[in-house]
Amino acid sequence: MLIRRYQHIDRRPLIDLWTQVFNDQQPHNSPARMIDAKLAVDDLIFLALPDKQVVGGCMAG
Repeated sequence: MLIRRYQHIDRRPLIDLWTQVFNDQQPHNSPARMIDAKLAVDDLIFLALPDKQVVGGCMAG
């Protein structure tokens, strides 16, 4: 399994994954908003990719 830092091409797959897993419709919990807020501070978003498909993601800080 490959673990690597987030890249711009991962945005849609990560948003789709988090929307499916967390299923929280509150605007302040929007995956896109969370990604943008994190990237405004640093780039410590990591992804798990077996077979080149995003199956996990986390933010560090």
